[in-house]
Amino acid sequence: MNTFSTTRKGRSFSLAVASPSRIVLKKVAGDFDESISAALRFLRSRQRRNGGFNVYRASSLGFENWDLRHSSMEGFRVQFSNEGDQVLPALMIGRSLLHLSAYEDAERILRKITGYIWANRLPGSLWKNNRCPDGMTRSMPVDIQSTAMALSFLRERGESVKVPRGTLFSNRDRQGLFHTFLMFRRGVKPSLGYWRAVWSLACHRAVMSLFGKAPGILRDDVSVPMNAYMLQLLGECPATEPIVEALKRMISEGTEGDRYGWYRDAFTVYRHISTACRMGVEGLEELRDTIVDRVFASYRPDGSFNGEVTDTARAICILLDFGVEDSRILRSALWLLSKQNEDGSWDRRAAYFDAGKSDTVVSFGSEDIVTALCLEAVCRSIGGKAGEQP
Repeated sequence: MNTFSTTRKGRSFSLAVASPSRIVLKKVAGDFDESISAALRFLRSRQRRNGGFNVYRASSLGFENWDLRHSSMEGFRVQFSNEGDQVLPALMIGRSLLHLSAYEDAERILRKITGYIWANRLPGSLWKNNRCPDGMTRSMPVDIQSTAMALSFLRERGESVKVPRGTLFSNRDRQGLFHTFLMFRRGVKPSLGYWRAVWSLACHRAVMSLFGKAPGILRDDVSVPMNAYMLQLLGECPATEPIVEALKRMISEGTEGDRYGWYRDAFTVYRHISTACRMGVEGLEELRDTIVDRVFASYRPDGSFNGEVTDTARAICILLDFGVEDSRILRSALWLLSKQNEDGSWDRRAAYFDAGKSDTVVSFGSEDIVTALCLEAVCRSIGGKAGEQP
């Protein structure tokens, strides 16, 4: 039996982790309750009145020099993206806090996020990440990531939602995978909802192009990991079979790392797959052992994964999604808590990326997103107050 200690805020204790009993887990959960409450208070203080959250943007000089996944963004040009003008931060935080809904502060945050997501719905039950009502933003297309995450989040919140299947199914390539953006393309059999969405966009982009300000978008971009969001939304059905096969092929080829512009690390991709499995997609179950082995290959004796907060938090969630029972998970949660700041937050890290130009790396992140992710990992690993599935 291994014993280790952790110290935070002047407190320390030892915990045997070979096979922790329910009594031990309850004791740990009680000791950590103050830390969890502090993190939730921090998130409440950061939430904007409209329910959204701010995000930071960082740029590096080029692919050959970046290591943003293991960086607090030091050394990169950073600017603050104000006005809470992106929907993704709220959705990321909201999806993590769904596992803590039994906490009063978490539920208050979730209620405001729910209202925020509804307020940013476009006609046809569609969403785009950028929400400011200026010309530049109106010329940004609807994207499947924001739409799928918004619909999934609202559904998990118990809201009544209607999935625009006709519109989304019109946005697929010949292999049956979903394009990242809803944009006009030849050779498709569009639904009425699809035409409405792309016609409005085309008009705005035409006007902005006259002034040279239309944002650059890869019209035919298809991201296999991003398609996993559609799999989580639609579940297993004939329309999502190509997604399952594409994800299997990606893992077998070992190309889940930096192959796809929107995703710069494998752990994020693994999380998409494990979440789909947790939500009942049996077709991906055969990937379980391979992914678990690859995740544990990054485990370190101190309890971290790669020595990185975001990797460790994601690793915990991935393993729990797959139903893994291992004492190292609890040790990793304790390591995460040792990295928590006095105000309840965790340090800012890159959380998602812009596929953008090939010679630059543009990342987005905040301490808010990282704090919510770490909260999810800690609460789930100790079987916290929320009592969600471990």
